[in-house]
Amino acid sequence: MNEVENNCAEVRMLSAKVHQGGKQSATAFRTLAQKLLAITVMEQGQRLVLRPHTRGDTVWVLEGGHNAPHTSDAGLVKLLDGHWLKIGYLLSLTGNNRLAVTSSKIQYQWTDTDRSEVFRYDYAYEAEGRHPAAHLNLHALLPEPDGPGGPGRPLERVHFPTGRTSLEQVLRLLAQGFHVRTARPPEIWEPVLAEAERMFYEVAHQPSFTSADAA
Repeated sequence: MNEVENNCAEVRMLSAKVHQGGKQSATAFRTLAQKLLAITVMEQGQRLVLRPHTRGDTVWVLEGGHNAPHTSDAGLVKLLDGHWLKIGYLLSLTGNNRLAVTSSKIQYQWTDTDRSEVFRYDYAYEAEGRHPAAHLNLHALLPEPDGPGGPGRPLERVHFPTGRTSLEQVLRLLAQGFHVRTARPPEIWEPVLAEAERMFYEVAHQPSFTSADAA
């Protein structure tokens, strides 16, 4: 098999392990995410860390493992463009022993310091408060003096509702929309992301577009 076929076969194998459930599914989830990052926008030597949550032995935190020197913020991995991706997943086993993503945050930021965000995709299995369970935050200023706050109101206060956004979609956005350099050429990583995304959406939970308050 060639490189694309080998990578796609590994993605299918890891995805099947994730779908099977059990405690080993969390490790497979980490390995799969690490693989997708490594062939696309992540700098060599960066890693994702899976650690147990304080809630018990069937709940885990998956996050970037870079120890940023300027901030206490956790969950960062450095990218090939010199910028950063903040990754945080809360994983848990359901009552039927299947792995579920309880919540996730994927954030692109300029530096390893606080308050340098460009965009962030948030997801929660259930909506909390007045924000949609899955939404996008953009960090910019509104160009028009419209609404509370007047001119220059921060756009990140607006939670744009989305469907469930996969890690694969974010990696594709960074490579194609933000022109982040990739470890492998598009003819290698594009079909691998497509295969991983196909298997993800076979089982992915899609939340309501409404907020908890509106439901």
